[in-house]
Amino acid sequence: MQLKKTILFSIGPIFSALIALITVPLIAYFFSAQDVGRLSILQAIISFSLMIGTLGLDQSYVREFHESEDKIRLFKSAVFPGLSVLIIVIFFLFLLPISISEILFDLKSELILLLLILCIFLSFFSRFLSLVVRMEERALAFSLNQIFTKLFFLIFIFSAIYLLETPMFFSIVTAQVFSLLLVFVFNLWLTRKTWLYIFKTYIKKSELIEMLKFSIPLIGSSLAFWGITTMDRFFLKALSGFEELGIYSVAINFAGAALILQLIFSTIWVPTVYRWASSKIDESRIQKIVNYISFAIITIWAFIGMFSWILNYILPDLYSKVPIILIASVAYPLLYALSDACGIGVGIMRKTKYVLLGSLFALLINAVGNMILIPKLGSGGAALASALAFLCFFLVRTEYSARVWKRLSLGKTYVFVFLLIFLCFLVNLKELSIKE
Repeated sequence: MQLKKTILFSIGPIFSALIALITVPLIAYFFSAQDVGRLSILQAIISFSLMIGTLGLDQSYVREFHESEDKIRLFKSAVFPGLSVLIIVIFFLFLLPISISEILFDLKSELILLLLILCIFLSFFSRFLSLVVRMEERALAFSLNQIFTKLFFLIFIFSAIYLLETPMFFSIVTAQVFSLLLVFVFNLWLTRKTWLYIFKTYIKKSELIEMLKFSIPLIGSSLAFWGITTMDRFFLKALSGFEELGIYSVAINFAGAALILQLIFSTIWVPTVYRWASSKIDESRIQKIVNYISFAIITIWAFIGMFSWILNYILPDLYSKVPIILIASVAYPLLYALSDACGIGVGIMRKTKYVLLGSLFALLINAVGNMILIPKLGSGGAALASALAFLCFFLVRTEYSARVWKRLSLGKTYVFVFLLIFLCFLVNLKELSIKE
């Protein structure tokens, strides 16, 4: 990929992270910790719905794009099966004689439920439309897509704080809906040459079957992955309440800044490697990229550990534990990016069942870790459980990639990753001694 395109693709994650670094303290200061915790649940439910709704076909679309002769038909094959499932599931949820909003947010409100459903559908369509932009390598447009998602949300949150005397969770949900709606309209305009012609083509059964063979294992993997990244929020809600969840949510939102690396890397790396594989490019180039990304991840993790104390100067006193929790919270985006690099052979060889296996192992470790550590360490325990889970995910995915494709030289990477996980435990044990 050309350097100019690489830079343009990088702009989106970088500026999105910077905007998030403004948004998180703003929400922490003007909304209650309980509402911050509810926002975390809201985001978890949206991501879960995308896992169910896409059926993994979004990843099939990326995998088959360069080899497909009819890109519009491929897009239709990716979108319509999942959309049908999503509509059916939500329809049956409406028939249940319970208040879903009360279960999720401890707030009985049909309006909040309707707004949540709107968020889900807007996110679903934007997911696939943005993939069209990405695969067509329209780098600046793709980056603007990511930036606008965060920027519009910040603008609406700031407006709520400025205009309302006591902004509440309803303001957050409304801000989320309007920001997603504007991004959806932007995506519609960017991809008009695709979706305007979608009804002039027909889904090819054989092509859809091949896509499902690739994506079906990813459905289970995606669900397991959702559990890894969100079960800690539900454990905290149940075992510690919304306030502790709010503190944890602030930490993982700051950790989300580390997603810069993961987003840039997965946006550029995965499609590029698939193209290299189809073109029989020299595999030594992959080893070189893996070395660079390993060095970057280890350096960023160490840097965050050394300077996390700065957050004490920009957050209210209620969030004094955030700098400690952050050190373990960044394990998720950093180890996930590392697994994308070191475990790429699983995707190249279409052995996605091993991604599912790694996700299931990690899910089990995360569940056990949350049950053991949260009662003792609270939000710090949730962060450590997540770190252990993603260590497992990284190891399983990498080792199976070596088995089905080729073994990369990763000895030094393993040493530094284990050392950083060990240091995360040492730092968070400080919280345990305080509680005891």
